Amino acid sequence: MRKQYIVSCSCLFFIITTSALFNIFSTFLFKYTPIIYEKEIDQAFPDRTSFQKTFYYKPAGNNNRSSLLGSDLSSIYSEEFVRAPIKSPLFDREICGNASVYLFILIFSSPGHYNKRQAIRETWLSNVNKFTRYTFVTAYSKRYNEPLGIEIQEKKDIVQFDFLDTYKNLTYKTMSSFNWITKICPQASYVLKVDDDNWLNTKSLLETLKRGMVKNKVGGNCKSRGSPNRDPSNKYFIPEAMYREHMYPPYCSGPAYVLSTDVIIQILNIHKHVPFFPLEDIYVGLCLKKLNISVINICGFNNLRVYANPCWMKSKFIISVHEMLPVELSKIWTTQCKGLYPLQKLKGLMHMYI
Repeated sequence: MRKQYIVSCSCLFFIITTSALFNIFSTFLFKYTPIIYEKEIDQAFPDRTSFQKTFYYKPAGNNNRSSLLGSDLSSIYSEEFVRAPIKSPLFDREICGNASVYLFILIFSSPGHYNKRQAIRETWLSNVNKFTRYTFVTAYSKRYNEPLGIEIQEKKDIVQFDFLDTYKNLTYKTMSSFNWITKICPQASYVLKVDDDNWLNTKSLLETLKRGMVKNKVGGNCKSRGSPNRDPSNKYFIPEAMYREHMYPPYCSGPAYVLSTDVIIQILNIHKHVPFFPLEDIYVGLCLKKLNISVINICGFNNLRVYANPCWMKSKFIISVHEMLPVELSKIWTTQCKGLYPLQKLKGLMHMYI
């Protein structure tokens, strides 16, 4: 009986150890980041599976001016996009002046996401160094414009553009932000574009940038091959009439990517010759293809949700994690960590799969 018990315990230990080692190995080999808490995520991001077959640009100031972007090849070259693909902010504010700026963080946020912005202010934004600048980037919303205006006056860390803030207008938002940053802070060495539902490890990001791997490139969770989604029920559906190719060019996933300012200038110089595309990360990839600029996949950028030990999230192995709730940002931020020793690393990795 005792012998059987020892054998059973040995087998169980072998299975657990083998499983843990396989998960650790697969994490680094395949960079697999499972999504959990699906119900909670759906409640927090109710529009992540929403879809409309047509793509609109609708300026905030004039409801009669709207252009349909998306039904056939000619609509790709929308008169509105070719004529004015870049919009100006509703107001300008001094951010950089003559200061030396190494990194500028553009945090894309919807007008109604006050709780997310506040959580970011109280967590990972609160320890940016003196060579880092940031701003939240939003656009017009009839429903939230009044409370947003109050927040803008109080916080003085938001730039708002004059078009409707919708998923379909992210390309406008991106190009307008790129143009604005070259005027307001041209001395910045690097620019990070990040969504407001991300955990960002600024220390790990700065250490990565200092290695020089992103110079004259775009870095993040990047893909060398990706194909258009042809399912009309999918949020990312792209009809063949809009994009006939079977594969996208190399691109970095939209939730978080970083690029050097000289690359932004080149994108702005070429973008009028690149047809409108409703997926902003793919659009940037199309511009990079025309410029013959490469992307670099950086381990640590996670475009999917990762659930791990808070100390693991603060480690040098993590730069950004997508689909994080405000309460989770606070938990990570307030957790006291005395260093990441080998056993803690193992626990952090195993947490992803438990």
